Amino acid sequence: MFRLKEGFYLESRGIEIILDTDGSTQVLQMLSNCINFRRYNWFIKHLDAYANIIANEPIYLDGIVSGNVLEREINRMDYCIFGKFVAIPAKLNKGNHENIDVSTYEEFVQSNAEIVILNWDVYNFDIYCKSEETIQEIALNAEQSGLKYELIDENDSRTRLNVW
Repeated sequence: MFRLKEGFYLESRGIEIILDTDGSTQVLQMLSNCINFRRYNWFIKHLDAYANIIANEPIYLDGIVSGNVLEREINRMDYCIFGKFVAIPAKLNKGNHENIDVSTYEEFVQSNAEIVILNWDVYNFDIYCKSEETIQEIALNAEQSGLKYELIDENDSRTRLNVW
């Protein structure tokens, strides 16, 4: 449950972060402070990211990668335009990763995935989490980083968990 300023509690699906300027790597680095990326294997899809945008040095990640690899690439990243990142506990063997490309919130809830991060058009992030603690930690870190955010609740208008 997330405590609102008025004293009410809200069970949320996740958090939406909208940037005024390009700060996509700032958001991903902030998330790495809240989420131990190394605890997960990550299913990555539709990633359009660059280590050096001027030199046109793309980062190639697709399919399942370890949290160590994702964390290393986020630290190299200058720019992230699109990306879908789905976290699966690393302790699960690869046989438990079937159906991990969740397309709807309902599929996410029923899957082994614990987190879905959607980044589109550089400025927009939707982070879905099964853990309220993680959502609270992200909200706190976003606020401390000066990022604007809104909680995603059951009235979420997103029908698909995809970036394109």
